Amino acid sequence: DTETYKSSVKEDMMRWQNTLRSHSSADWVIIVVETNDTKKKNKTNILPRSSIVDKIRSDFCNKQNDRCVVLSDPLKDSSRSLESWNSLLLKLRTLLLMSFTKNLGRFEDDMRTLREKRTQPGWSFCEYFMVQEELAFVFEMLQQFEDALVQYDELDALFTQYVLNFGAGANWLGSFCAPVHNWSGLLLRRPIDMEKRDSIQHGEASLLDLRSYLFSRQCTLLIFLQRPWEVTQRALELLHNCVQELRLLEVS
Repeated sequence: DTETYKSSVKEDMMRWQNTLRSHSSADWVIIVVETNDTKKKNKTNILPRSSIVDKIRSDFCNKQNDRCVVLSDPLKDSSRSLESWNSLLLKLRTLLLMSFTKNLGRFEDDMRTLREKRTQPGWSFCEYFMVQEELAFVFEMLQQFEDALVQYDELDALFTQYVLNFGAGANWLGSFCAPVHNWSGLLLRRPIDMEKRDSIQHGEASLLDLRSYLFSRQCTLLIFLQRPWEVTQRALELLHNCVQELRLLEVS
């Protein structure tokens, strides 16, 4: 009711919004639950129930009226309640997609900026690998396996390009020229090989460590996409490419 809103609820909401702002979060929605009981209770008030919704929109939403949604009689089996639920779910879906699209766009911009610095001294492929893999993980969690696979394929192509142009100033490739003492073979299992991932993160991976890890992640996604024949096709290409890359980088 109006009095409760004025005395405590408004202050609680202000604290909540300040917390969101302190974390630079612009993604939120306010849901006002309206029932017959609250309507009856508010009949005696000078201001009707709807004015509280207007007040919340005025106090917190500015020009974003779509951030305040009214849910009417949520526990009743009525057309009004059903329409209200449908409206709420549609609004949540829209706002979640807006948020995801905006944050994904920002992530891709940051990644593009980092990739454009690859000709500068001190640029690290391993550091860039971790950033683009984070994006692949996001797509994988959303079950967008094709988009996740694209991220690993881009990393694969970028690394291949640098190896083929070895000697053109990519100093970071030196860490992949260390002698290879052992190789565990191609792993087609689903769990992430954290040992190899850690070695890439710390810039300690050998050429075959990087290639094995990258291939295992691509295999996992191809299996999720139900394209197992591509696994065998890519495995053959990988083995030939690894032999060529070991020779180009003069790895013993």
